[in-house]
Amino acid sequence: MTLNVDGLGAKPIRRNGDIAIPSNYIEAGGVYSVIYDGANFILLDEGGDYGNITSSDVRQGKTYGTVNGLGTGTLNLSQLTPSNIRRGVTIDGVAGTVDPLLPGNYEVIKQTRGYGYEGNLPKRYCKIGVGISAIYRVRMQFGIAGSSPNKTAYAQIYRNGKPYGTIRSITDYYTNGSWEGEEDLYFASGE
Repeated sequence: MTLNVDGLGAKPIRRNGDIAIPSNYIEAGGVYSVIYDGANFILLDEGGDYGNITSSDVRQGKTYGTVNGLGTGTLNLSQLTPSNIRRGVTIDGVAGTVDPLLPGNYEVIKQTRGYGYEGNLPKRYCKIGVGISAIYRVRMQFGIAGSSPNKTAYAQIYRNGKPYGTIRSITDYYTNGSWEGEEDLYFASGE
């Protein structure tokens, strides 16, 4: 886009910083202030820098200013419902209703009886998979069945086939009874 004033000939219209303007940037009939710098006409009063916003940062259908004129947002918030926002959080006027997954809030699996030994090798007692990456509170109880003096039992959580968490042990049922406790451990979705 060019401007010809007082016989200077057609001179380019540029933005501050010697930035070219697109052909649709200046509207017919609009009033603009320019200054001639000896080579180009420079647009004045443009309002400063625009930052690094992109169309995916702006709500769908809303416009925003760029160095190349107006852009239109593409951020789609139509799936934003109370059932997919955490309680206590409000996004775009939608208040969440989902309680956060905290250790101890939900019982994933409960198995009350089983036997878990095979000689000196650990035996899998139960296996579960998790669908949400989170810290899970794992409760367990174990002991030595019947009269088993001078025997030791061990229990440990495994994650992806490898020991995870603290190994627990108990020796001699008559002296120590059984062990019961809990441990908060992180598991990723799909583990």
